Amino acid sequence: AACIITTEEIAKKFSDRPLVYIRGTAQTCLNSVSANFPGAHLADWAHTRIAAAKAYERAGVTAADIKVAQTHDCFTISEVIEVEELGFCKKGEGGEFCRSKQIEIGGKVPVNTDGGLLAVGHPFGATGVRQGTEIMKQLQGRARNQVKGADIGLTHNLSGANAEHTILVYGLSPVK
Repeated sequence: AACIITTEEIAKKFSDRPLVYIRGTAQTCLNSVSANFPGAHLADWAHTRIAAAKAYERAGVTAADIKVAQTHDCFTISEVIEVEELGFCKKGEGGEFCRSKQIEIGGKVPVNTDGGLLAVGHPFGATGVRQGTEIMKQLQGRARNQVKGADIGLTHNLSGANAEHTILVYGLSPVK
C-alpha cells in the first residue's frame, strides 16, 4: 500500500479537493514478551488510551471532537474495547455504546464507516493506508457512507500481539 503525503503548497497545485491535514499522531509500543506477559488483562488496552491522549493533545482536540473514526477491528470485541480506550464512552460501556448504535452513521461517533477490517478482509500491510483513505474521503465529503459534517477524523491501528498502537488525528485545517 502507498499514499502521497506532501506539503500544503504542493497539494494545492495538484488537487482542487479540500485538503486533509494530519493534525496529531502518537504511538505506544510494548515488546512482544511484555505484551503477552502472564496476567495481562486482554480487555485493558491502556497503551491505546495513552497514545490517543497524546494524539488528541498534539492535534488540539478531545475525543468529543472526533466526528468519524476507523478502528483496528481485527476481532469483533476489538471495536468494543477501542471505543472505550479512545474515550468515545466510559470504560465498561463499550458494549452498550455499540449496541445502541452510537458507532453508526447518525450516532455519537460513526466508526468503521466502510465496514472495517472484518468487512474488507483484514489486509495486512495495507490497513493503515486503507483507514486513512476512508477518513480522507469522509472529511472531503465523498465517502460512500458519508458522515454529514465530518471535519475531524481518527484512525487507530495496532500490530503484533496487541503490542503496538498508532493513532492519527486528521482534520480539514492544520493545527495552529
